Amino acid sequence: MFVVSVHVFNEGALAQTTRKATFVKKPQSRLTGREIAQRVLPSVVIVVAQDTDGKPVAFGSGFFVQPTVIATNYHVIKDATSAYVRCGDPKFTVVGVVGVDRNNDLALLKLAIPYAPPLTLGSEARTSIGDEVFVAGNPHGLEGTFSQGNISGFRGDAYIQITAPISPGSSGGPVMDGFGRVIGVATARIKEGQNLNFAVSVDYLKLLLANVTTRPTPLPLTSQTQGQQPTQRSLAPVPPVQKAPIIPFKTGIRRELPRVDMDRPPPPPPGIVAPPASTSTPSTPSLEETASWLKARLEGLSVATDKFLYSVEHISVSSSCYMDLRINYNFDFSKRVAGKYSPTLHLVERVEAGQNQSNYWAIWLKFRSNIYEYNEFYNSLGQLIGKKEDKTNSIVIFTGTEDLAVRGANAFNNLIKICGGGVRKEPF
Repeated sequence: MFVVSVHVFNEGALAQTTRKATFVKKPQSRLTGREIAQRVLPSVVIVVAQDTDGKPVAFGSGFFVQPTVIATNYHVIKDATSAYVRCGDPKFTVVGVVGVDRNNDLALLKLAIPYAPPLTLGSEARTSIGDEVFVAGNPHGLEGTFSQGNISGFRGDAYIQITAPISPGSSGGPVMDGFGRVIGVATARIKEGQNLNFAVSVDYLKLLLANVTTRPTPLPLTSQTQGQQPTQRSLAPVPPVQKAPIIPFKTGIRRELPRVDMDRPPPPPPGIVAPPASTSTPSTPSLEETASWLKARLEGLSVATDKFLYSVEHISVSSSCYMDLRINYNFDFSKRVAGKYSPTLHLVERVEAGQNQSNYWAIWLKFRSNIYEYNEFYNSLGQLIGKKEDKTNSIVIFTGTEDLAVRGANAFNNLIKICGGGVRKEPF
């Protein structure tokens, strides 16, 4: 599975911690946001976790804390059998793990050679509610992203609540104070909230650094992994990360996929009562039911290879048979393309499920005539840099599994029958 995520908290577990005022004389040389970014970003990396086949299963952020040691979140690498980090163009293999704190979601990765200077570690004791903070990371694969916010609270002994944005891919990035010192490691957000983001206190990172192992533990990690540092915390345990299935992605597919049996109707969506087993002819789901089934199973799917990160942002079908499909995909984690399709399903000639030349399962919609494809191009800073309108006669939606490809194709086939599409026979 591929996951680009941050932890999602249960709000009930977050109780404001009362902190006594701490009077600490701070340095006078406060830095500007630009100065902090210039100082910090060269030492921030993107962490890519891989499975046994070398395919990405997760990615997040990290930063140098020693010349050959990188700090990140434990949940980024916990399912990896191998990993590498990228610092711009250079890519370095992770030779092992020298420290793990599962309780506080921290991990220390070992590289073979040094590359960037370690960041300066500060102290949570020097911070107060209202202080300005900065976060560096790679949200949604947008490398070198730098954001600003404030400390809005302290939760237990381990967590600092901040307003600076944290998104999937930011996990493991450094959180700095106004002097460029690391005061926390970005780790979590409340999905339903606004600006409710959290970082693990740097004090726990320091404790982990003080107990690093001299011999790196190779991936994958097990329950017996050395370097586990039990630490106390007053916050309730973090719930498991919600994961999206991995769906390898490849563009430019225009060849016909193998045919499968399209006559089997899709199962009824949740909440719809299936017909009794004794019924000889099962009822066919309506357009609304089928569209709801597709939306529930396809919207939010993630696709990843070494060079692409792709997701289905939105899919819906109107009562007049118009489909609204929006996708996002990143090239080399640096440029994002937002694709939009709004064809009518009356024009679909056939729907097929199968594997492409790289053996990735997908649903393939073939149209009788060309449809419009709208693309918007964004740079690594998320700025719109161009738009392009093109024509295509097919749409490929990757599913990752054979079962979902076949069932999804059956669902689309049901929509085509309802909307009057399909192959038209010429009169003789």
